[in-house]
Amino acid sequence: MTHEPLLSVSLVHAYYGAHNVEIDLSPNDLDAWARHGLLSRRDGNVTTIFGKSDARPAAVSLDLLTVATRLRMITVWLDQESTWEETFPLKQDLWLFGDGGFKKPVDLTRPDLLGALHVALPPTGARSMTLRFETVASHWVYHVIGAEDADLAVRDRSGTITFLEIPAKRLPDGRLARLFLSDRRISARLKPDAHVSLVSFGAEGMKVLIDRLPAATGMTRKTEGGGLRPTEFTEDIFVTL
Repeated sequence: MTHEPLLSVSLVHAYYGAHNVEIDLSPNDLDAWARHGLLSRRDGNVTTIFGKSDARPAAVSLDLLTVATRLRMITVWLDQESTWEETFPLKQDLWLFGDGGFKKPVDLTRPDLLGALHVALPPTGARSMTLRFETVASHWVYHVIGAEDADLAVRDRSGTITFLEIPAKRLPDGRLARLFLSDRRISARLKPDAHVSLVSFGAEGMKVLIDRLPAATGMTRKTEGGGLRPTEFTEDIFVTL
């Protein structure tokens, strides 16, 4: 008996966009997979499970494993500390990660384990489903060091994001950092959409000091005060002139 497709799972992640999502689907129960002769194949961001028609299981269990570093997952994940499991009945073919529907933790001793899926299979034919993942969005704060008296501004080239200068702060080494805070949260991307520049103003008009400032790196922290809601996230980016 030849193998036929039983299930295809598409991974869609806002952080990675069209690039390969750094998440793998792996057998949750190797004995059950061997008993039913199940095989899997990944093509891009789609994993297909194959099985024999005369040994078709009623459901298949899969682990979601991250192949990215934990630091990367801080950038990628809405709630990177939770491990979960979920059962997907028939006709539930779209799932948004982070919508609050997950159940009890699974195995907190495995840092690569994001969660476990238990997916019901139809009696005939193949099932297709999509797992859609959101990404962390945070306020960016540029810490500009070495230009205490200059007339500076941080500009988004598209004009959609405004950076407001907020009170400067003294760093632990004694240097003064001027702070420029985005007026909105910016979604983390593998290849950032924002093109942010540092400019100065003088007698000759505006001058671009740094055409493309570095984007946030994933060192996200919860905001404490400062006029922002406590549940929002902030990422600090340091620039020295």
